[in-house]
Amino acid sequence: MKRPSFQFYPKDFLSDPNVITMSNEEVGGYIKLLCYLWVEDGELPNDEEFLCKLSGLDKVSLTKVIRCFNIGDNLTHNRITLERKKQDDWRKKCSEAGKKGMKSRWTSQKTKDKVSYKVDITKHNTSSSTSSSSKDEHECSLERSSKSEVKKKKQIQEGGGKKLPNPMTVKIDKLLTHLSAALETDGWTETAKMQRVWGKHLIDLYNRIGRETFKDRLAAIIGDDFKRKNCNSLEYIHKQIRAFIIPR
Repeated sequence: MKRPSFQFYPKDFLSDPNVITMSNEEVGGYIKLLCYLWVEDGELPNDEEFLCKLSGLDKVSLTKVIRCFNIGDNLTHNRITLERKKQDDWRKKCSEAGKKGMKSRWTSQKTKDKVSYKVDITKHNTSSSTSSSSKDEHECSLERSSKSEVKKKKQIQEGGGKKLPNPMTVKIDKLLTHLSAALETDGWTETAKMQRVWGKHLIDLYNRIGRETFKDRLAAIIGDDFKRKNCNSLEYIHKQIRAFIIPR
């Protein structure tokens, strides 16, 4: 397992009596040996000449530095061993947490799949059970449509073979003719489509306020020279009748 780095604690390092008594050269050799120890999995051969070459120190300086290590068949260091163990424990903990999380997600996904499968089966059963009712409704709809067509054909035949006009269209045409004659106007500012729209609004207003009130308000508006100038607009007439205020 690769361990590219380890934690270094300056306060602990600088307060170590062994380090305090070292020269700068010995401190550098000491740090080099710690680094080589980390890279070589926490152990170095206990060979004086080999350690001198690694640290760059002579034998006298090495003897002073070597006191910070555990000397046996191999050279080890308590802090390096501790840091390696801390990293191993952390990796193990993360690995176990990852496996546990994966197992939980896998179990949850399997549960969702089971629920989805049950829902699909239920939908299938429901659709099959309702297919017959949907078919009956469709047949009823066709039957109603057929009756409606027959009724329309009958009305056309009674009207001498001509399609009967829409009752609302007849009312709008009568109203527009009456207004045009009363106002002595040759046409309206609205398009044909908007004439139908405002014509319907005027008829709705007529039905709401009553025939006499509608006639009285229209007569008062016609009698007003200023308002009469704008009475070639059905929208304007509708707004004036709806918001009519009796003059004092």
